[in-house]
Amino acid sequence: MAGKVRERLSRPGVKTVTVDAACGTVTVATTLSDGDATTARQLCDLAAELAYSGSVNALRVTGDSGKDLAVGAKGSPCRSAN
Repeated sequence: MAGKVRERLSRPGVKTVTVDAACGTVTVATTLSDGDATTARQLCDLAAELAYSGSVNALRVTGDSGKDLAVGAKGSPCRSAN
């Protein structure tokens, strides 16, 4: 599933897409700055179109600093993390 999300988000700025099966979270690590919540939310929305299957119930998009920029939960729209 991480591969499908990675393909969907194939664009500059996306470093990695990982799935933590233990807690059901997909994390999209990016090179975005901490102030780029709008782009992070757009990436979260794109990932959500594929990610919420099986045991995945949450999304995180992190910036270059490692800070959460956008988050999503199954059944709810993505939102800025700050």
